[in-house]
Amino acid sequence: MIQPKFSLELDRSTIKAASGSAEGLIFIGPKVIKGTFDKVFQARFGETPDIPARQAYDAIHLLAKAIENQGTDTNKVLQWLDSFEQYDGASGHYSRKDGILEVPTQFYVVRGSDYEELVSH
Repeated sequence: MIQPKFSLELDRSTIKAASGSAEGLIFIGPKVIKGTFDKVFQARFGETPDIPARQAYDAIHLLAKAIENQGTDTNKVLQWLDSFEQYDGASGHYSRKDGILEVPTQFYVVRGSDYEELVSH
């Protein structure tokens, strides 16, 4: 009996480094909603943005927004980051519910040297 393989979030460089051994591996990541970020990234780098690129973009933009709102006081910036209610970013829509930050997620499956959304039928 063949057992499915599961993992936490992966990126294309990890999948490529696995040299085929990750084929069929199922992992979870943010549910990507393609938009302006994808177009700009594709135009600049000539490839589709990967999950870490989206997360880095969102992290920097959230930090900039926190500094814009709170100045450079570290404690105030951290408090803002711990309490913002919503943010629409490259990784999807962030929202806070009962104090917990949520981002919609999706299961993906490794196919060759890339991954695709896992769609259940």
